[in-house]
Amino acid sequence: MTSSGLSKEAAFVLAAANRSVGAEVLCSLASDGLDWARVLEISVSEGAQPGLARRLRGCDELRLPAGVGAALDRIARITELRMEYVRQRLNEVAGEFARAGIPVVLLKGAALAQWAYESFGERYMSDLDLLVRPADAARAHELLQSAGWKLRFKVQYEWIYRDMHHLMPLVDTRAPAMKLNAEIHTSLIPAERDPFLLDVEAIWRDARRVEELPGEVFVPSPTHALWHTCVHYAWSHMFSRGVRTFQDIAAIVRTGTVDWAAFASEATRTRAATCCYWTLLLARDLGGAAVPEEVLRALEPRMSSAMRRTITRHLENEIITGHGVCPSIRLRQLMWRAAIRPGRSGHGGNRPWSDTDWNAMLADHLEDGEALPADRMPSSRDMNAWIRYLHSLVSRDRVRPTAA
Repeated sequence: MTSSGLSKEAAFVLAAANRSVGAEVLCSLASDGLDWARVLEISVSEGAQPGLARRLRGCDELRLPAGVGAALDRIARITELRMEYVRQRLNEVAGEFARAGIPVVLLKGAALAQWAYESFGERYMSDLDLLVRPADAARAHELLQSAGWKLRFKVQYEWIYRDMHHLMPLVDTRAPAMKLNAEIHTSLIPAERDPFLLDVEAIWRDARRVEELPGEVFVPSPTHALWHTCVHYAWSHMFSRGVRTFQDIAAIVRTGTVDWAAFASEATRTRAATCCYWTLLLARDLGGAAVPEEVLRALEPRMSSAMRRTITRHLENEIITGHGVCPSIRLRQLMWRAAIRPGRSGHGGNRPWSDTDWNAMLADHLEDGEALPADRMPSSRDMNAWIRYLHSLVSRDRVRPTAA
C-alpha cells in the first residue's frame, strides 16, 4: 500500500466500497484505530453505505466495536428499503414511457445498477437520470408530472433550464421522505459548457437493451458508461465526492466488458483524456479499481513529477465532503485547470463553473421549502484552513487501499 493524504476513515470507506479489495486491507486500516462514527458518517454522506454494510457483514476477520454492528444494521435496513422503493419507481417510470412510446437511456447510477453491480440495491442513488431524444423531452417531463412527480422549483424558473442538458428536476411526491429526484436529459453536459466531441447520438447508437424493464429502455455501452463516469466526476463535479465514482469504476472494470484500447482512443478523440486520466488514476490508487497501467500512460498529461504529486494531493483532498477542503474557490479553480489543462485539451473557453450561482438563486424558491446544500468552502481569509490545506499537500502518513 502507498501513502495518501486521506484520513484513515476515508481510506477505509473507499476500500470497503470495492469488493475487490481484500479483507486484509480492511483489517490493516482498522488496526490503526478508526473513528467508527466518522466511518458511518462518511459512508452515508457519500452514498457508500450499501457497499460498507455488505463488506463488514461478510468480513469475519474484522472485529467491530460494540454498537457499530447494530448501527450498521440499522443503516443497512433503511438503505435496502429505500433502494427497493427506487427500483419500483424506476420500473413504474419505464412502464409509463413504454405506454407513451418513449425510448430512454438510463444514465449514471440507474444504468450501472442494471449491469455493473451484482444487484440493484448495491448502487445507492438519489436521482433517476433519464436520457430521451429532444423531441420526446417535453412529453416525458409532463408524463412524469402526471405520475406522482412534481417540479422541484417553482414553475417560473423553468427558463433557467431552457438551454441546459436536462429539464427542471422533478421530485417524487409519493414518498417525500425518500427525497428521490428524476431528471429528463437530452444530453450529458450543458451545451454552453461542453467542450467534448462525444455526440449524444453515439450513445443512442451503441446503447444496449435492458430486458428486465418494459418498453425501450437502454443503458450506455461500457465505453460510454465509463467515459460519462469519468467526465461527470472530473468536469461536472470538479473532482468532488469521489467515493461513488471510484465504486462505479471498480464495478465497471470487474465486468470485464471494457475494451480499454477503444476507451483510451475515444477519450482522446473526444478531448476527455485529462478528465479520464485523473479519475482513473484516483480510482486505482485510492479506490483499488483494477485500471490497466497502459491506459493511464496513454491518457497521461505531460508534466513534472512534482506538479503531478501536488495535483494528486489536492485532488485527494476533494474526494470526501468536508475533508481537507481547499480554502479558496479561486485556488480550487486554478488547481482544476492545472489538472485538466483546458487550453492544451482543446476546451477553448469552456469551464464547468458558471458566473451565475444557480443554487444560491434558487435556494429560496423550492416548491416544498427544502434547503439546498450549503457551500462548504471556508473563508479564504481563514489562516487555519490554509495551514491545514498546505499540510495536506506534503503529509505522507496515510494509506491507500489496493485491490486484492
